[in-house]
Formats: sequence, structure tokens, C-alpha cells
Amino acid sequence: MLRGITYLSASKRRHLPDFANENVRFLFLFFAGILIGSVFANFFCAGGEDKTGIFGKYFLEQYKSVSVDNKELFLYSFWNRLKELTVVLLLCMTSMGMLVPELYLAYQGLVVGILISLYVVQYGAGGVLLYLMSIFPHYLTYGIFVILLAGCGKELYERMSARRERKIRGEKGQKENGGTHLLQTFRCVLVLLFLNMLTSYLETFVNLRIMRHVL
Repeated sequence: MLRGITYLSASKRRHLPDFANENVRFLFLFFAGILIGSVFANFFCAGGEDKTGIFGKYFLEQYKSVSVDNKELFLYSFWNRLKELTVVLLLCMTSMGMLVPELYLAYQGLVVGILISLYVVQYGAGGVLLYLMSIFPHYLTYGIFVILLAGCGKELYERMSARRERKIRGEKGQKENGGTHLLQTFRCVLVLLFLNMLTSYLETFVNLRIMRHVL
């Protein structure tokens, strides 16, 4: 029993650096995306602030008077993120799946960088505060959703790759491991669905009220 405990402790210590390095890489890709998005917005969107749709001054000025169907907005937000979840996980199951989590995080950073720059161009330094209010509090859970989805996608790709290699070598995978991996993936998807539902709720029923009081 003591040997088993020692082995588990050593195994956890070996995995901790990998976990930390993975999170550092994910954060680096996200912030790199923010930087690229900011540069893109400043160079290619300059002078086009009136064509930014719902992120333009006109829409924000009309925010209080706009009538919103909360049920429709909730479903719209939920289904959009559900499609995001499905596409990322399906792409991670392909031969190019190794790049999908990294590209997904870089894309998220790119969007954030562009939006922050657009708000700053239109409202000055106060645009940063306005942007933070526009994503509070639903981005607290959405941020967890994004990181978890990237991590789940990476693990899914690694499992699929290992399975392909075993088939090529003519080896049979252990049924127990396969069942465990399937259960882990299922749990991850359930957590992601819960986070999606919670994020959609916060965006629809909490953030909307905050923005209407601020604007």
C-alpha cells in the first residue's frame, strides 16, 4: 500500500510541471492573440468605427430603449457556444487536432484585442472600463469554459492519436482504459455544457441589467 501511495505521489509530481507548462502556453497564445487583435484593429479598422455594428456608438446609445426577449437571447447564446464546443471537439479528433486548441485560444485573444481597441478608439481610455463591464460577469465562467475546452480538446486528440498508433502497430487497446477515457470525456462535456448554460444565463439576465444601468 505504501508503494502504491509513493507511486501516485511521484506520478502527480511528474504531471504537475506538464500541467503548468500547458497553462503557460495557453495563456501565452491568448495574450499573443490580444496583441495581434489590437494591432489589426488599429491598422485596418481605423476610421471605420461607424461600421462596427453592435459594437458601435449608435447601438450602445440605443441600449436602454431596445426591447430584448430574454428567452431568445439565452437560447441564442447557448446554441452559439454549443456549436463552438462541438466544432472544436470534432476538429480535435482529426489528424490536425494538435493545432486546434492553440488556434482556438489565439482566436479568442484576437477577438478580445479587436474589441478592446474598438472601444478605446470610440470612448478613449474609458473604453477599457466599458468593455470590462460589457463582459461582466459572464466572461468569468466563459473564460473557464474556453480553457477547459482547449484542455479537453488536447486530451481528446492525444487519445485519438494513441489509438491510431495502436491500430497501425496491430495492438489492441485495453478495454478498461478505453472506458475510463470515454467516461472522462463525457464528464468534461457535461461540465462544459453546465458552464455554457451558466454563462448564457449570466449574459442574458445579469449583464444586460448592468449595461442598462451603466449606459
